[in-house]
Amino acid sequence: MDDPKLERGTTISSELFKAIQESRLAIVVLSPNYASSSWCLDELTKILQCMKSNGTVLPVFYNVDPSDVRKQSGSFANAFAEHEKRFREDVDKVKRWRAVLTEVANLSWCERKLIEKIVEWVWRKVHHTFKLLDSTELVGIKFTREQMDLLVAPTDDVRFVGIWGMGGIGKTTIARLICL
Repeated sequence: MDDPKLERGTTISSELFKAIQESRLAIVVLSPNYASSSWCLDELTKILQCMKSNGTVLPVFYNVDPSDVRKQSGSFANAFAEHEKRFREDVDKVKRWRAVLTEVANLSWCERKLIEKIVEWVWRKVHHTFKLLDSTELVGIKFTREQMDLLVAPTDDVRFVGIWGMGGIGKTTIARLICL
């Protein structure tokens, strides 16, 4: 869960803390610049705190080696050098962040195939099928569904799909099919 209206540098909202507390699974994506964000480190601290009692943390190392996270080397070393300057008054906070990153890096980490399986599983869960008339499929809709699934399948690309045609040919039905 993320709040798109949350401005950079503000504290984590109570709603986000509540969502973290109520979650049973946290997927944390660690990238090279992850440690440069005190906001992300605060959030990770809360995630680990909550998941110890009632959930699972699944770290995903995106373009970063788990040993860099564990040892805070590479881009993580640079980020922590900045944090130590910025938080001179609160050295304990920086120590907590270091400990949290070490703990996350020591968890079993995901390989690319596992990440792909996670994405496929989530995609199946959130991409509901749309059926009309008590599961009776419309004639020809299966092929259209397959073609639309190919167009909107998870990918690194940004895609726009337009549905165009004369009235009465099922544009709304197709849109509902892929959006619901």
